[in-house]
Amino acid sequence: MKSDVVQMKLVLKENMRFAELIKQALDFSELCLNKSDSLYPFALMSIDNAFECIFLDNEEDPVPNNMIEKLEAKVSNRMIHTQSCMAVVVYAISVVGQNSHCSDALMFSISDSSGANTMTIYPYKRVNKTIRFKPPYTCDFSN
Repeated sequence: MKSDVVQMKLVLKENMRFAELIKQALDFSELCLNKSDSLYPFALMSIDNAFECIFLDNEEDPVPNNMIEKLEAKVSNRMIHTQSCMAVVVYAISVVGQNSHCSDALMFSISDSSGANTMTIYPYKRVNKTIRFKPPYTCDFSN
């Protein structure tokens, strides 16, 4: 896992109140990606400063349709019943950049019980059997 200094560079200033949640999600994602070529979508919640990880059960989703939406619904249902809650839904994406170059990334859909919501993309690459996260960027949905 990365040092706190390195991880803080991976938290955008507008997401600083979610910093510990993001660091935990990055650590878990790195652990999973070091053991597999793919990342199974998951949610990480902080309820009154206690962390819990949420996955879909095979019985809930034997065919992986709408996995992200189902995870987001689980998170929303949990948030309804708490006043101090933050969550991130994490899933793998491909980002098409300049020259139609495709690269791996993780999408972090971050929300809290007050209704705040942001999407942050964490590009990464594999280097010598380790995961190296590149600087994140956020999606602007204001228009």
